[in-house]
Amino acid sequence: MPTDLSDKFNRLVEDQPPSAAAPADAVVARIRTVRRRRTAGVAVLATAGVAVAALAAGTMARPNSAPPVTGTPGPTTPSAIAIPTQPVITPTGKASTPIKPSVPDPSNEVDPAGKPNDPPSNTTSAPPPTEKSTPPVAKPVKGAVSLKAELSGRDLTLKITFSGTILAPVAAEDGKSITAGSFRDYWMGDRYTYGDGPEEGGSDSGGVSCQGATKRITGSDVVTLTKIHTYTKPGTYTIDYRTGYCGPNGYVELVRTAQVTVR
Repeated sequence: MPTDLSDKFNRLVEDQPPSAAAPADAVVARIRTVRRRRTAGVAVLATAGVAVAALAAGTMARPNSAPPVTGTPGPTTPSAIAIPTQPVITPTGKASTPIKPSVPDPSNEVDPAGKPNDPPSNTTSAPPPTEKSTPPVAKPVKGAVSLKAELSGRDLTLKITFSGTILAPVAAEDGKSITAGSFRDYWMGDRYTYGDGPEEGGSDSGGVSCQGATKRITGSDVVTLTKIHTYTKPGTYTIDYRTGYCGPNGYVELVRTAQVTVR
């Protein structure tokens, strides 16, 4: 501050010498003096302010003006710009800690059905093995026959049982597999003797053949031949029974025997 301004401020604060007048008059005079000093001080301060403003304006108006250099220039460091975070006002009127927006975790997402989604897997699961239906194993072509002979007095009765898997014979007319009403009818006829002479019985297979037979037939059947022969003399007799069926290699013959004793 200039010296003349400093002297003016010092004179403003100095007290005047006591007056010889009466105490009341001295107080009034002192109040007036102080008021005059305050008015003068305000004027001086205003003048000083105008001078300082003029000085600053003159300094800034000079060409090529620049702020004073306080030290050796160095690299400028960019300062971080702080972004104010708006506080969250709670119902109580107090500012709480700002809430940061949460980033959803894909592994915790919930599908519309309300179930958490499983995290994506980097492994590819192999498809389940496909079950292949295995066709049933075909039964081997094999027929079976059993023979049972019974006597009623001297009258003979035969009980014949057919079973197994055979091939249906082929009709001679059209070469197609026949369709029969019973398992016995797929067999190729029979022939039997009674053991007491040249007499024999049986049935013919008709116009069928085993050549080209491929259709499999599985089943069982029982045939009873009641009182088919009468023995004239006592004795033990052997019954010979022959029949056959169609197999993969053609006709297959089966022979069964049974004994009876005539008294």
